[in-house]
Amino acid sequence: KGKHIIVSKIEDFSVLHSARALEKQGFRMTYLDVDSDGLVNLDKLRDSITTETILVSIQHANQEIGTIQNIAGIGRICSEKGALFHTDATHTFTRVPLDVRTTPVDLITVSAHTIHGPKGIGA
Repeated sequence: KGKHIIVSKIEDFSVLHSARALEKQGFRMTYLDVDSDGLVNLDKLRDSITTETILVSIQHANQEIGTIQNIAGIGRICSEKGALFHTDATHTFTRVPLDVRTTPVDLITVSAHTIHGPKGIGA
């Protein structure tokens, strides 16, 4: 489809590092600013998604400032615009409700040890 990916500027290092690696492989990245509360502006997100956008990755909550993103709103925009939506819910899994049956999330990252699985394997 395309080679455009959108992430916020306050994503976890693992996402930002991956984004920079993908840039070196020819992907075009958009790094969204956040407001003073750490929230992604949904209008700016909507305007940033193009026909070339294949993925939007916005964390559910930021581990440093505690901001919880509007995942339902982000997911709806991505769905409307035809972009896959990934959220890193590592810091909120089992702590902050996120019903993936009703929230438009295509991909979610969690940490297995949060549900008493082996440490270090992700999920």
